[in-house]
Amino acid sequence: MENDDFHATALARFNAAYGPAQGVREMCSAAARFCWIPGSQYEGQTLGGSKYDDLVKNYPKFEINKVRGEVLRIIGEYQNSRIAAQFRPSAGDASEELADKLNGKLKADAQDSLGTEARENAFKEGVSSGYGCYRLTTTAEDDEDEDGPRRVVFAPVYDAVRAVWFDPDSKTPDKSDSKYALEIYSITPQRYKQEYKTDPAS
Repeated sequence: MENDDFHATALARFNAAYGPAQGVREMCSAAARFCWIPGSQYEGQTLGGSKYDDLVKNYPKFEINKVRGEVLRIIGEYQNSRIAAQFRPSAGDASEELADKLNGKLKADAQDSLGTEARENAFKEGVSSGYGCYRLTTTAEDDEDEDGPRRVVFAPVYDAVRAVWFDPDSKTPDKSDSKYALEIYSITPQRYKQEYKTDPAS
């Protein structure tokens, strides 16, 4: 019964988050496709209702993608001066020493996980579609000691515009006031059975 309640709650939250944001997310996805997929600039309809494919199917298609060039320029500028978290001491030598330790620990944890890839993917998707995310969690340093020291884990979220859904009552642009967030991803039936020890059709 507990699992049934969990899944019912998750499904209700997803439906509440998906409905209001669906139209905007589709436009964000179309913007990313326009930027990265060759030929996608001829998809969709004109303001008069005609389809581009019908209008130009007998003619050569010339594509000058100025959007992609600007997006790549912005990504290049970001890579030259990456943004990173920095701990700073409040006061005293002890605080400064602790801040240095925390900075070293965070850098080591980011390198140990996929920190650089996660941040760069989030930035790239954010620039091209307006929506980018990465998942920040913690895990035990020793798998056999769950109560022991923990390390920070950066996990990339690919295609965040379709995969991540936040509490619809959140008001801040960065969703920091969200009560919950949902991430959806696909796996094969074989992996599902191996990981969850049950049939996905159940």
